[in-house]
Amino acid sequence: MPCASLLRYKKGEDDNLAIDETQTPIVRSIYADYLTYQSPKSIATTLTKVILG
Repeated sequence: MPCASLLRYKKGEDDNLAIDETQTPIVRSIYADYLTYQSPKSIATTLTKVILG
C-alpha cells in the first residue's frame, strides 16, 4: 500500500505504517470541522487557505 496517499501516515523504519506527527494538527482540524457539521467543500476551502496562506 503506498503510504504517500494516506494522510497522517508514513513508511516506518520497519516498512510498516507509522504516524507522521507533522500532519497530526491538520488531521485533527479536519476531524473537528467534520464533527461540527462543516461540509467537505468548507473543510477543503479552509485547508487551502491554511496551506496557501
